[in-house]
Amino acid sequence: MAEDVVGQRYDPEKNQLPYGAAVDIKGNIVWAITKEEALATRERIKKAFHKK
Repeated sequence: MAEDVVGQRYDPEKNQLPYGAAVDIKGNIVWAITKEEALATRERIKKAFHKK
């Protein structure tokens, strides 16, 4: 999904980016995070800050 929207103009009604993304000054999507990437990041953070 992330690769599909990169390069497109950001339109909140058309292409929601629920896991994060970056938009340039002209409103074009530069990069987007997939659900899998977001979940992997969440797991790394949990592992790093989990109390032992």
